[in-house]
Amino acid sequence: MTLLAPLAARAVQAVTARRANRFQTALEDPEASQARVLRALVGALAETRYGQAHDITARTRYDEFARRVPIVNYADLKPYLLMMEAGRESVLWPGRPLFWHRTSGSGGPAKTIPISDALRRNFADMAGVWINDLLSRGYRPRRGKIFVSVSPSIDQDYPEDTAYLDDLLRLLIDRFIVAPPALRQMRNAADFRLLLACILLAEKDLEAISIWSPSYLIALIDLMAECRATIAMAFSDGNLELGGVRHPLAPLSPDRLDALMHEPVDWRAIWPGLQLISCWDSGTAAAGAARLRQLFPGTLVQGKGLLATESPITLPLSDAAAPAPWIEGVFLEFREASGRIRRLHEVRDGETYELIISPLGGFVRYDLGDRVRVTGRYRHTACLGFVGRADAVSDLVGEKLPEEFVAQILRSHLDKGYGLLVPTLPAHAAAYYTLLVDDAAPAVGPTVERALQCAYHYRLARSLGQLGPVRLARRNKLRDLVLAMRERSGLRWGHLKDRALIVDVEQAKGLLKELNVHSGPPSSN
Repeated sequence: MTLLAPLAARAVQAVTARRANRFQTALEDPEASQARVLRALVGALAETRYGQAHDITARTRYDEFARRVPIVNYADLKPYLLMMEAGRESVLWPGRPLFWHRTSGSGGPAKTIPISDALRRNFADMAGVWINDLLSRGYRPRRGKIFVSVSPSIDQDYPEDTAYLDDLLRLLIDRFIVAPPALRQMRNAADFRLLLACILLAEKDLEAISIWSPSYLIALIDLMAECRATIAMAFSDGNLELGGVRHPLAPLSPDRLDALMHEPVDWRAIWPGLQLISCWDSGTAAAGAARLRQLFPGTLVQGKGLLATESPITLPLSDAAAPAPWIEGVFLEFREASGRIRRLHEVRDGETYELIISPLGGFVRYDLGDRVRVTGRYRHTACLGFVGRADAVSDLVGEKLPEEFVAQILRSHLDKGYGLLVPTLPAHAAAYYTLLVDDAAPAVGPTVERALQCAYHYRLARSLGQLGPVRLARRNKLRDLVLAMRERSGLRWGHLKDRALIVDVEQAKGLLKELNVHSGPPSSN
């Protein structure tokens, strides 16, 4: 395996080099590159029921395309998706889907997304370019062990993350992935996490971790530290017994066992060869990524860029200040606050836009609900940093609190503690927000209240008596409790994001009820 990993890495680099070079060339001229994508897009749309319904032909130019095809959301496309589920061909994209992917989304209800062959190739090509960039810029596999996010089988509809790779890349990479097949069959989330914690602890040659939310890894290492006595006993016995089933464990060397038992745990000693952690690091994931950088000094914690089940959108590149757009696989439009639409070559540095995507694979002029900020240029193409959800706004009485704003406040004042702001509607009093914090967090109710009042509409609602002040509530292991609740609702653990603000009132009501939260007294102004 020592020699095999470098050989496989060279093979992967060779296989992906041509595609990576083409992508780099495309970034030199974003207007021409996006024009080619649009031509391919309208050519495919002309063969579909959706395209024909909007008078799209293979010769349709951008102005006609923008005038004829509406900007849509998932609900708008539901009639067409039902046609596809009934077996109709060439509805949103030529042919039939390869498979369907049920996604939890960022915080809303689950959606079922058709994955066409073109879209799967799109993901595979982007993954190849990303891996090529890592290998070209300093990532050097030695033994090559990789952990890729895996979740318990609460819902069998979820494909593995590696399902989007092409066959050759999977062949070269699969043998290095750490995660026994038994993990995917487990339905008990607590057992799953404990077994996964032991498996990762046993893997001394772990070199790369690819997850989605940083909270996934944070929850695991917190579990390792909390259950170290149980884990040490399991390694002493050579197996972990869960639900009457014995799972064999590879031996844990004495020095690594000592590192685990140390207070605090020396995670670099646990995985001395860890070179890369790939995870979300923007928006509400920024605090979690920052904690991982503290825990793993010397390890590259690289943001994933912006990916949706509907399409790859941006990817990180070693030399770019922010993720670069996947310029050859998705046609991008950017909506200003005024409603004006700009194309990729027209966006301006420092400006924030709502993102409209038209991927090669369906979902044309799709309002993704995400906001991006132009952050510098790479080879003449605008780099796009994720800002937050455009629709993640809580508005009980006109206060219009965006999650992005709340997340900044909590990052500033909670240090390493976890917090979540939840709208609260008592039966016989003014609405207010409950600030849930874990036991490790400081008493920041008044501080957060003052920071929230920097927002005009919130301050106005408070001054008019429409909103009461923030109330503080503490719960031990708050993050774990919230993630477990959302997991039980059918959302996939590996893809759950830390939230800073709950915007749905009914969801908020259910959360407070299940946590049996009784808020403290109102925070002072």
